[in-house]
Amino acid sequence: MSAPPDTTVEIRIPSDAEYIRIVRLALAGLGARLKFPYDDIEDIKLAVSEACNNAVLHATGAGGVVVRCTQTPDSLEIEVRDQGAGLSAALGARPPAEELSENGLGLFLMQALMDEVALEPTEGGGTRVNLRKRLPRCL
Repeated sequence: MSAPPDTTVEIRIPSDAEYIRIVRLALAGLGARLKFPYDDIEDIKLAVSEACNNAVLHATGAGGVVVRCTQTPDSLEIEVRDQGAGLSAALGARPPAEELSENGLGLFLMQALMDEVALEPTEGGGTRVNLRKRLPRCL
């Protein structure tokens, strides 16, 4: 029996880097359930960890970080949302790798590891990072 389309899992963590481990463990389980190859699961975990690290660094207030994973018929879509203002400055064209500062390397990794990456400000001064990885064809 296959899973219904548009299945969503949401995780809320405090703005503390220690909690990113929970997100990584959940992604490993979800990736395995969706039959992603091991390398793809590791790529997803790394990309989402980078988005979470940025959110933890820039998040303010009690809102913490929200990670929403949605299985669509052809992909896994992951949204990482915070209430900070720092990552919004990263919007725009990707600079060449050699011009990236240490802080910009996370965005470069996300773009290299995922099929699609989009950043957008949220209402109230936060940032939403949308990551997409196509499902393996051999399901």
